[in-house]
Amino acid sequence: MRKLIVLVLAALLTTVGVAGATSKDQGRRLAGPFCIGKTTVSPLKVKNVFGQTVTVPRAGIVRSIGIGMKCNANENRRFGVPVKGGAGAQGEAGPIGPQGPAGPAGAKGAAGATGEAGAQGPKGADGAQGPAGADGAKGADGADGAQGPAGADGAKGADGAQGPAGADGAQGPKGSDGAQGPAGADGAQGPAGADGAQGPKGDTGATGAKGDTGATGAAGAQGPKGDTGATGAAGAQGPKGDTGATGAAGAQGPKGDTGATGAKGDTGATGAKGDTGATGATGPQGPAGPQGPAGANGLNGVITVAGGSASGDKQFTVSCPQAGDAKPGGGTYTTDYFAISGGYNILGSVTASFRSNASGDPTGTTSWTVIQTSGKDLSGTVYVYCAPSS
Repeated sequence: MRKLIVLVLAALLTTVGVAGATSKDQGRRLAGPFCIGKTTVSPLKVKNVFGQTVTVPRAGIVRSIGIGMKCNANENRRFGVPVKGGAGAQGEAGPIGPQGPAGPAGAKGAAGATGEAGAQGPKGADGAQGPAGADGAKGADGADGAQGPAGADGAKGADGAQGPAGADGAQGPKGSDGAQGPAGADGAQGPAGADGAQGPKGDTGATGAKGDTGATGAAGAQGPKGDTGATGAAGAQGPKGDTGATGAAGAQGPKGDTGATGAKGDTGATGAKGDTGATGATGPQGPAGPQGPAGANGLNGVITVAGGSASGDKQFTVSCPQAGDAKPGGGTYTTDYFAISGGYNILGSVTASFRSNASGDPTGTTSWTVIQTSGKDLSGTVYVYCAPSS
């Protein structure tokens, strides 16, 4: 670098010396300060006055500056040897000479001193995202870890719901006949058979000698009860007679008294709904009723008013005219009007549309109010249909 500076200064001295022979400069510019291009600065491609593209080197280029001026970030500031003498008048600029042939490359100079850090440039634009990298090779399997301690027993789970019954299995093959078992024990004696029907009564035979006691005859029918005879005198007790035959069963006694009322039984189930009966025949038309009173006169002179002014947040109202208000076509209204209905043409959603007064109070009857939930405030038109009060 020092060699480069010495060569540049020598060239300057030669140039200034030649110029000093014809001017009064006396080489005063050699005192500096100078700005010398850093060796790391790349050359420029420019066109000269002849339209030719030439390479202008910037590394090692020396330029003289004023005492209070600063060098660029890609230049080093240096001072020369002061020369005594007054400053001469500036000579006229000479014509631009033709470009000389490129000189041989000079020897590489020594590395210059580290310059001051330049100001940080603006942030560059984000680069485009690069393509996804190829999948890396699969890593080797890691060694098995040591077995951990046994976990604590978990809580008993709830019993599961009973599963559905399984399908019947296919019928198995018929088994071989088993050996005959031993004879069973005698069964219990069956109940006695029912008694046979009673035969007819035979004729009374002649009284024979008393024979042996005969078999008990069938019981005869019970005769009617005889009158109670008078009590006779007690006779002498005779010998005990033979046991008489068992009499026939008596006739059924009279009906017993009515038993006590039993407890109330359970209410029976409700019976099925009966079929719908057939529609009855249409009755005769009744006589015509008396004529009603005459109705009130209908609404006349209904007008429509369009517009709207804010009467709350996203709420606007339009009112009917009152007596004395100006008419659109000239003149004034002679009576008050009240609202009978209303409508709207609004951008966005509407949550309410109702009759009100001019301030949006729903107890009023002279205006119509609309409330919207979206869209710009007063972004539309409200309509009110008005009728005269008299």
